[in-house]
Amino acid sequence: MVQALKRLLLGCQSHTRRTIFTASPEQSAIVDRCRTHNVVVSAKPGSGKTTTAGAIAEAFQDSPIIALTYSKRLQLSTADRLANYPRASVLTFHGLAGKLFNTPEPVNNDLKLHKLLHSCEAVPSWSESPCDIVILDELQDCTPLLYWLICVFLASVKSAQGKPPRVVVLGDPEQAIYDYRGADDRYLSLAPSIFGSFSTDPWDRMSLDKSYRLSHANSNLINEAFVVKPGYIKGSHAGPRPQYMYCDSLVDDVFLDKLVPVIEQYGPENTAILAPSVRLDTELAHLENELCKRWRYPIAISLDDDSPLNDKVLENKLAISTYHQFKGSERDLVIVCGVDNLYFKIFGKDLPTDCCPRAVYVALTRAIQQLVIVHSFPQDVMPFVHWRAVEQLADFHNLTRLGQQPSQAVPAVNADEGLHLPERQYLAVSDIPRHINEVVLDSLLTEFISAYPPLPEDQHIRLTDIVPTIFHDKLLYEQVNDINGLVIVAAFEFDKCHTLHTLEKVDVSKVPLDAKDRVKWLSKTATDYQARVHKSRKLQMTENSFDWLVPDVGRAVERLSEQFAEYQSDIQFEVPFSSKFTVQGKGNEESIANIAGRADIVETSNNGTTTIWEIKFVSYLSPAHAVQVLIYGYLWMSEKRRTLMPRMVLFNVRDGAKWEIQATPDAARQVIEKVLLAKYESRHTCSDEEFEKQCEQVARTVHRWSRRSE
Repeated sequence: MVQALKRLLLGCQSHTRRTIFTASPEQSAIVDRCRTHNVVVSAKPGSGKTTTAGAIAEAFQDSPIIALTYSKRLQLSTADRLANYPRASVLTFHGLAGKLFNTPEPVNNDLKLHKLLHSCEAVPSWSESPCDIVILDELQDCTPLLYWLICVFLASVKSAQGKPPRVVVLGDPEQAIYDYRGADDRYLSLAPSIFGSFSTDPWDRMSLDKSYRLSHANSNLINEAFVVKPGYIKGSHAGPRPQYMYCDSLVDDVFLDKLVPVIEQYGPENTAILAPSVRLDTELAHLENELCKRWRYPIAISLDDDSPLNDKVLENKLAISTYHQFKGSERDLVIVCGVDNLYFKIFGKDLPTDCCPRAVYVALTRAIQQLVIVHSFPQDVMPFVHWRAVEQLADFHNLTRLGQQPSQAVPAVNADEGLHLPERQYLAVSDIPRHINEVVLDSLLTEFISAYPPLPEDQHIRLTDIVPTIFHDKLLYEQVNDINGLVIVAAFEFDKCHTLHTLEKVDVSKVPLDAKDRVKWLSKTATDYQARVHKSRKLQMTENSFDWLVPDVGRAVERLSEQFAEYQSDIQFEVPFSSKFTVQGKGNEESIANIAGRADIVETSNNGTTTIWEIKFVSYLSPAHAVQVLIYGYLWMSEKRRTLMPRMVLFNVRDGAKWEIQATPDAARQVIEKVLLAKYESRHTCSDEEFEKQCEQVARTVHRWSRRSE
């Protein structure tokens, strides 16, 4: 394995090739207009926003330009495109905050940005290079925090150089899919109004309608059948007709016999399979396992529906991703699952059913060549779909065994507002804080947290989280951060108790005596444990040596052991809890949530004190982690029929940070209920007038700070 890996590594020399793009007429028009105007650009998927930024940098090579992006991934790709222009720089919005406020540590999350907001009383001085043009990318993803930051930045630049920078705003309101983070596409559509006080130049609106990703066939289907706006997106090249597959199951042989030849045609490395959720979709997991085991397709899949897939891990693999994760990405062949009315029953209960959900629109616009839409029997066709256009513009394959024709759902008169708890047997504790703005969670929890700061940077333990492996003579890379966390707790458990409940049904007698062999054995066993449902990574790591943790596990276990060294106690690992929880929504409606999960550690001291421990190995502790341990504490109290909450501790082995959560039963219950409401209750959207008033108030505050700084 090692020698084969070395040979492949030596043979995989990387050669960077820079593609030169000539600006299209649409892009050239935008470049010309921003000589005299601020410009708001509505850009369709694949229409070349980054190329437009490059064209602006080319046209204004003597002008300092700053491009601001929403994500690190987009920052890197944009910076690569602008690398030939030394006066153009690219920052993420959070990276900008660090430079603007000259913070000693990176501003790498919204919580830190939120604290800057509350401590700000004057516009900071912009001490970096001058800025004549500011490009604000993906502004449909802007949040109130980012709007505040942009306003402060524009005011700071104007104060530093005596004139405001020209502003170019890029985005697509139809790709605004992060409303759960507080994003609002009106920061894009109403940009001239809400940013107008920071510039004396006139504003204009322009568009990029031609997609260099989509074929004519794919754009026609999306326009006519899903967006139902003829000519909305203009395709740029010839391509095969989209395929619409109506099937009984994702692992039915009839479906696979139709799907696999299409994957073979384009290659798994050029293929993506998208679904509304990956982690909770067991049928999709069966498809993943079949493709990997039966057809030997290397698979890249992230079980965290929030985090984007790592580019290195994606390389040479078929990507399985959520709609949200794959935003900003593309593949030659894209297979979109879940395009049926079940989407509105699970993921879009509060969405209008007479128009295409934005996440579905994002998923449908990822294919460069072949688009395959998968609709599962017995679900109905989505209500807004123009079915006749599907029949005319796509190849329809009825793959159901009885040949049933799909029926179409009737549009709901009004969106189903209110509280929408999942219709699952149990709601996992780890799922509850997902997709909730961390600033919201922090506001609910901050009074109950006593935080002990992390250790100095040089004492942080940095584990390898991406490892090389060989799968059928191919060099692949696998993400293993989840395995790392399991191994650390399992190694600590074995050292402390000579048990391995962390990894469930494991024969402890098989644990090697040698310390290094034990770490490798635990790493392999943890990999098997994580493959209970999704098996592709385990299959792809069959030849791995599982030795990447050998140098560091000892330090990590020692750090964790120090937390339990003060007194003798009884320690239990992976302790299951479950309980019913009543949630009261608007209008006093009550719903029951069956909450279940496994606490990492339950410790009972000799004096009878119980402590619930949640152990993490992460970059930083977050309010979402605190929510988990608070819920475990409440479930423990409910199961044990106690009147007081246990001691609750959140510990990060990576940096030594430690949070203690203290709350009364009533306070804990209120926090949990508010978290459930924040996640599952319909969100109120304010009117445009109210939205503009809120923005005007922020702008006035920033202008007041600016005058104070002069």
